[in-house]
Amino acid sequence: ARYFFRSDLGELGTSALLGLEANLRGPAISNGAVAGTLRQWQEIENSYPEYAANWRLQMHLFRAYYGAYIQQRLQYETKLERQALEQLQPRTADDPIMPRISQAIEILKRAETAPVQQELLHKIEAMADSLFSTIGYQTSVPKYQASGFERGCMMDYVNYPLNNRWWLEDELNQVNRIESSAAQEKRLQQLVQWENPGAGGYYDIIGHVGHSPRMIKLQYVEDAMRHYYDIPVPTQRNISPQRNNLRMAWHVYHDGLPTLTYDALDPQGSYRVKLFSQREAPLLIDGIPATRIRTGATYDQVTEQEFEVPASATADGKIELSWGVLDERKLNWRQKHYVTDIWILEKGAGRF
Repeated sequence: ARYFFRSDLGELGTSALLGLEANLRGPAISNGAVAGTLRQWQEIENSYPEYAANWRLQMHLFRAYYGAYIQQRLQYETKLERQALEQLQPRTADDPIMPRISQAIEILKRAETAPVQQELLHKIEAMADSLFSTIGYQTSVPKYQASGFERGCMMDYVNYPLNNRWWLEDELNQVNRIESSAAQEKRLQQLVQWENPGAGGYYDIIGHVGHSPRMIKLQYVEDAMRHYYDIPVPTQRNISPQRNNLRMAWHVYHDGLPTLTYDALDPQGSYRVKLFSQREAPLLIDGIPATRIRTGATYDQVTEQEFEVPASATADGKIELSWGVLDERKLNWRQKHYVTDIWILEKGAGRF
C-alpha cells in the first residue's frame, strides 16, 4: 500500500486491500464486508482525488465498486424471483393461469426495466474505460477487443442475471403450449417448488457456498492446491454472456466430490436421490452402486437423474453418497463428470 499507492496510505490501504479478500468469503448475498470495503476505498478515493485515476489504485477501486454492485443486484434479483414465484401460486380454485404467468414474467423483467444501483454501474463503466485507455485493460470482447469472454471480461457479465430469470421465462413460455389446464397448473407448481425437497428432504447446490452445508470449505483460497483432492473448491463453468436457459445452480460445480452424509432420515421411510450432472452419475449409496430409476430432461450439459435408496440404507437414519471412478483419461476437463445439485426426497412428502 505504501509503495504502490502512497507513503501515507499504509494503514488504510492495507485494511482496504484485506477487505477485498473478505468480500470473497461466504455467500455474496449476505456478506457484510462488501459495503464496508467499498466505504474504505471511497474514503481513499475522496481523500486523494488527484490520485484516484492512477491505474494501480483504480484497479482496486474498480473491484470494490464492482463487488458492491453485484451484491446489490443479487439481493434485488433474488427478491424479484421470490415475488414472481409467489405470483404463480393460485389465490382461488379458479384463478386463471395465463394472467399469473404474464405477471410473473413482468416481475422477473424488472431486473432490466427497473434496474437498481445505476450510479454504481456508471461508475464501473467509467473506470473500465479509464483502465483501458491507461493500461489497455481489456474487460470486454466487443468494446475492448479482449481475446475471449473467459479472459477476465467482467464488463460483458456486469448485468448477467443473478437469479433464474432466463430459465423461468423459457419454462413459463413452454407452459403456454400445454393444452390441458390441469397439466399447466401441475407444471407451474413444479417450477414454484423446484428447490423444495418436501418434508424430511434435503436440497443442496454443490458449488454454492451458501447452499451446500455438507461440503467442507476452505477459509483461504491459497490453500486450494494443498487440498486439491480432499477439499475441492467450486468451479465456474465457462458460459458466454449470451442468453441461455440454465438455472444458476448449473453454472457451478466441484472438480471432485467428497462423500456427502444426509442424516435425520426416517428409518421407515422410502427415499430417492435426484440430481443433475454432466454424464451419467456413478452414484454410490453407502458404498453400493445405486439403481438409476429415471433419466429426465437435459439442459445444455446437465441431465436430471433419479436413484432408488434401498430400505436397508436408511435403517440407521442416514445415508452416505459417494461416487464411483469413471475412466475419463481421454476427456477434456470440460467434458468430465460433475454434479451440480442434489435432492433427497421422501415418498409421501409431496415430491414424488
